[in-house]
Amino acid sequence: MIDPLKKPTGSRWRKSWRRYAEFLRENGRRPELGHYKDKSLYTWYNSNLSKSDNGQLDQDQELSLSKLTDNGDTYQFYVTNREESLSKLAFFGKDTNLIGKEIDGGGCINFAEACKMYVDFCNRMERHPRLDIKEEMNIAKWYQKTKDDFFNSRLTDQEMHTFDQLLQSTKQYENDNVTNHVSELHEINLNDEGKNEALNANDGTESHMGAWEINWYKMRDRYSKYLDDNKKVPRQNGDRQLYDWIYRQKKLLARGDIEDDRKAALEKLLAKIEDVRKNQVDEANKKKERKQSKKEGIILDGKHTIVTKSAKPRKVKRKAVKQDDLWNHRWQAYMGYMKKNQFCPSRYYTEDMVLFSWFKHNKMLLSKGKMREYRIAKFKQLLDEVKELQPQNNDIRNADKGKGYYTRARQRNWFEMCERYSKYLDDNKKVPKQNGDRQLYSWMFRQKRHLAEGDIEDDRKTALEKLLAKIEVVRKYQVDEANKKKERKQSRKEEISLDGKHAVATKTTNPKKNERKAVKQDDLWNQKWQAYKDFMEKSKRCPSKHHAEDIVLFDWFKHNKKLLRRGKMREDRIAKFKQLFSEAEDLQRKNNNKYDNGERFAKATEEMKAIDNNNKNVSIEEDQPSTKVHTRRNSRNGGIHLYDYQEEMLSRVEKEFQQHRSLMVQMPTGTGKTYLLVAVVSDFIRNIGGHVWIVTHRRELVQQVKATIRKFKALVDDATDIEKHATVYSIQWLTRHYGEVEEKPGMIIIDEAHHAVAKTYSSVINAFPQSKILGLTATPCRLNAQPFTDLFEELLQSWTIGEFIAKKYLSLYDYMSVKPSSADIRIINGLNRRGVDGDFSVREMAEKLDIRPSLQRLCDTVLRYAKNKKGIVYAINIQHAEHIAEFYRENGIKAEAVSNKTPARKRNDILKRFKETPTDGSRPLRDDDIQVIVNVQLFDEGWDVPDAEFIQLARPTLSLSKYLQMVGRGLRVYGGKKFCIILDNVGSYRLFGLPSDERDWERMFEGKLAGKGLVDENSLSDQFDNPDYVEEVSDDSDTDMMMLLDHSGLSGDLKENFGYKIVKGSKGLYGIVDKDGNEVIPCEHGKITLRPNAIAQLFDKDGSETDDSWIDLISGVRFRFEPSVTRKDSLELTTRDNFKFYPRVKSKWMNSEAYTLREILDCGIDDGLRFRNFYIQPSEPRKLYKYVERIDNKTLYVDEDENYFVRTDYEQPLKKTTLEEWKEDKQSRKDELSTTGLDDGGEWYWNWASDYRKNGGKTVKIGFLEFTEKEGGYQYNYDTSQISFRRDEFIVPHLIRRQIRMREDICFLGDNYIVTKSRPHVLFHIYQRYIDGRRFDVEFYAYPSMRYYCRRLYYDGNNPPIVGNSEIRDASDVDRERSDKRWKKLREEMQ
Repeated sequence: MIDPLKKPTGSRWRKSWRRYAEFLRENGRRPELGHYKDKSLYTWYNSNLSKSDNGQLDQDQELSLSKLTDNGDTYQFYVTNREESLSKLAFFGKDTNLIGKEIDGGGCINFAEACKMYVDFCNRMERHPRLDIKEEMNIAKWYQKTKDDFFNSRLTDQEMHTFDQLLQSTKQYENDNVTNHVSELHEINLNDEGKNEALNANDGTESHMGAWEINWYKMRDRYSKYLDDNKKVPRQNGDRQLYDWIYRQKKLLARGDIEDDRKAALEKLLAKIEDVRKNQVDEANKKKERKQSKKEGIILDGKHTIVTKSAKPRKVKRKAVKQDDLWNHRWQAYMGYMKKNQFCPSRYYTEDMVLFSWFKHNKMLLSKGKMREYRIAKFKQLLDEVKELQPQNNDIRNADKGKGYYTRARQRNWFEMCERYSKYLDDNKKVPKQNGDRQLYSWMFRQKRHLAEGDIEDDRKTALEKLLAKIEVVRKYQVDEANKKKERKQSRKEEISLDGKHAVATKTTNPKKNERKAVKQDDLWNQKWQAYKDFMEKSKRCPSKHHAEDIVLFDWFKHNKKLLRRGKMREDRIAKFKQLFSEAEDLQRKNNNKYDNGERFAKATEEMKAIDNNNKNVSIEEDQPSTKVHTRRNSRNGGIHLYDYQEEMLSRVEKEFQQHRSLMVQMPTGTGKTYLLVAVVSDFIRNIGGHVWIVTHRRELVQQVKATIRKFKALVDDATDIEKHATVYSIQWLTRHYGEVEEKPGMIIIDEAHHAVAKTYSSVINAFPQSKILGLTATPCRLNAQPFTDLFEELLQSWTIGEFIAKKYLSLYDYMSVKPSSADIRIINGLNRRGVDGDFSVREMAEKLDIRPSLQRLCDTVLRYAKNKKGIVYAINIQHAEHIAEFYRENGIKAEAVSNKTPARKRNDILKRFKETPTDGSRPLRDDDIQVIVNVQLFDEGWDVPDAEFIQLARPTLSLSKYLQMVGRGLRVYGGKKFCIILDNVGSYRLFGLPSDERDWERMFEGKLAGKGLVDENSLSDQFDNPDYVEEVSDDSDTDMMMLLDHSGLSGDLKENFGYKIVKGSKGLYGIVDKDGNEVIPCEHGKITLRPNAIAQLFDKDGSETDDSWIDLISGVRFRFEPSVTRKDSLELTTRDNFKFYPRVKSKWMNSEAYTLREILDCGIDDGLRFRNFYIQPSEPRKLYKYVERIDNKTLYVDEDENYFVRTDYEQPLKKTTLEEWKEDKQSRKDELSTTGLDDGGEWYWNWASDYRKNGGKTVKIGFLEFTEKEGGYQYNYDTSQISFRRDEFIVPHLIRRQIRMREDICFLGDNYIVTKSRPHVLFHIYQRYIDGRRFDVEFYAYPSMRYYCRRLYYDGNNPPIVGNSEIRDASDVDRERSDKRWKKLREEMQ
């Protein structure tokens, strides 16, 4: 028997020891504190070393811990001598005879040494070797084989003795919970077929039975035992594990994906299940018969019908009579209740519950037709009485009740709360507080709000007013008690005790001591007063809190100023301090005059420019800096200095506030909404007066907004007023306390107002109906398409992002994204769960994307495309952010993770180090530098990190708002940053387009359009399901990104889109010219409206609107209604109905018929767009080519200048050619056709496959197919055992070599047939090809089913072809008959 104290296998300490040993075995190193997965083991090891030094471990633990030290056996084996040890372990299992075999590295081994090595291993790891670990598999197999030889006496006497010693030495590990998995197999049935072969294999193969194999047979035995014990089959709501296991095994058996030995065992089990089910059915039938017999008064025993007792109809009748009496009694009680109370019984009263439930139950029986016939008439009479009484109750209930009516139960509860509150006042003589009786406090808070809003009934109003009067009395009593307490406290200070009648001195005072103390305090106060005055005379300024040496005088002045304002300053000091205060104000006013005269104004303005990133001298053209510098203009109030677009928005806000109470302002991220906010606050305080509340949606942003307001104090005329009259709150605090705030708001400003549809905002806004409401946001949209019109009356839109970039207020960008076929995109397309906000589930995203291959791809993207640049990464959750930052640091990128859980001090330190990190090579990077910040929902709203040179999206989202807030953080202009790189590793552009795309904010504001990206349910992954093509998710770090738009291309597009101007002609009519002054629209129109993105509306000479008044100035296409501009990869398109899309190219060929469709764009245009008779290649998105002719896989195009180009399928770019070269190639093809027996038109001759092979010819292999070649002609060699056509009617095309277009996974046979590598026995006939060149409708016969199929095949030129999994049209008898006629006609032509 093993001593449990010697090997505490179940103890936590022993499990931790094994985890540490396994870590050494797997990694060949000790755990490190810097690795998040190693932290627990690192802590455990070091804490036990400390315990060992202090003698806190027992003897066995000391011995085990010594094996893990640097000189210990386990550490030496797996770390110090790792390679030698693994080579020795690998040596086992190579041969059953170990004597005389050489070990890698020199030396020989015999049986005794092998046994010694095995014992050393067990002592080192404190367990037996395991078959499921690759390094230990051979030694475990050697042990099992030798053990079998030992028990079967197949060893020599010396070997028997040696192995017996091995068994004794390792006996203590036999019962270990981490033991040899092979020994577990002996505990279950070893007599089953297939098991002993796997265990006793002597051929040296790698076949073995691992833990998964053992578990399968254990589950089989467990299922069989369940059947024997319970005589029934496990159900889903019973033993779920067994139910799921047998369900999976049936599926594997149905598709033939199961081993032979398991198949035999499973079939036996299924037969046993059928027997059990049959017994269950028999038992159920017998039970049913017995039950039926009891109803009839007899018992059936299967052989005889025996009457055991007579039925008792009299008892049933008596029971029915009793039930009828009870029913009539309840009916009478219900009628009496209504006559007495003039209302129906209610579920809100306990005494009514019986009658209410009785009425509800009978009403249900009547509606279902289950009520007894003789009760129906009587119950309908009761229903008529209830219906007559209902309107009266409604009239009484709704009379003068308003919208605040409550049910009688709630009414009763209300008065109970009122009585409870009154009792609390009587008992405690005080008012309930928030930190005391919270329920009473909250109840009274709500009632005051209802009373203020007039939303309360008259009876409640009277009771509440009485209670409020009582509260005033209690509060007055509290004040009196507090004053008395204060007097008593003061009396104690004066050494007098007042008892209300007499003044009795309790002890003698010491006037000398108090006098000395007062004199000392006066001297100190006078010294500070004189020091403050001397400081002003010497420094010509007042002491400041921003200077350490001034802080003592600053605090003294501030404290005395507060005492003077509160009337608590001693009288002998008041006059002296007022003199000092007056001198300080005069000095401050004098300094302010200097500021206004311009000496400090320029300096402050420059500082504010630097703070707000006003370095907007970066040109749109990378190599040609602009001479234009944007400066802020003085606003009308003379305080805030705004840009022109901010000045325009401020004027619009003031104008609209004259007509509306609430407004929402939309301005893109990074365009200075905070400046506008301060300007609005300043104007409101100066012109109207009152208090302003600024509301944020997160607590973290409160201090940031306060700091921003303080930062702009130098640009406000009266900084004291703006700090005094403007307060910043978080919505979380304000919803609970807005009734307690003394200063009511004249205006409420909501930052990030797209959150304002929440009920928390509504309650605050509705509580102050007279206040002006202003919302500021960059994205007025919601995932659920909920409108903002309930809170905001109008939406004021600023310029688009594209216009801001064109006018150099925002930065240019390069947009790079992963390919649609990448591993991460496939994972994201498989995200099915959604969160409460309608976005992707955070848990599911973390489970599928927080994996090492995905982290590797993120890191590789940064190293390849943004190396040595500073940037921000957006992660899924905190754990994901920490994993990314750690992985980046391991690969040489200095990264840190931050979130709202990061302490503010640490977060500010990280931001400071990030901003101080250079990227221009001015100095080498230090250890404390930070290149990348990985954040979780921190820099998406409200935070300002302008010097970010790249943005990486590592978390997918369905929210347009989140997407634009994230990418917008990189579009801020900053000194030295020419453009921002956006690395879209989650393919968000597929859902939302590019950041500079135009968006219909008005429709989103009204709730007509959701700000949500929809995953295309008709994507290729859903349309096609090819079982022969499964692309594995690879952890290859070399992930290619595709450039959707670079900053130079964006610059050209913006110049094109925003370079148009309206001009006036000599006749007073208007036209449009482009950036070069060329006329685009002649001066023939009485009015022209120019929209962003080169969209214009033209009117007639008399100013009337025409039928097609809207025009795309780039393509020249006319529209009846205003079109919108969208983008697909690098191509811009114009659309009105999201059905027809017009490419924005400059060409004389563009007209209203030159459009493409959505389904063509969805198939991808990475190799160009083919539509109508035109082609646009990706490298030239503004140029159009026209189709001329096609030969085999080559197409001839021509441009407007009559230049010819040729394109080979699935290749780009176009290659320039001449018409003569094309004609020569065409003639050579014609000659080749004539030499092989084909006519000049290229029509096919058809031959029987068998006849063609008999006529001779040699076999030629082209790609993955074999052809028979004869006299320059080729025919495809089929495997007739799997032929997909009818074997007696099999015909194939006769081709020339150039018509066989072989690619890696597909082969085109002429223009009409396709063969795929995954299905070489199927000949697909193309009966329709699409203009995009990627989709083909194909038909084929399948053998041996002889079925006719119509499917869709997709091939993009890069990935393997995909065949659709469903019929694309009805394969009816008509289709089969048509196909049969066509094949019959071909046979006749052959004959």
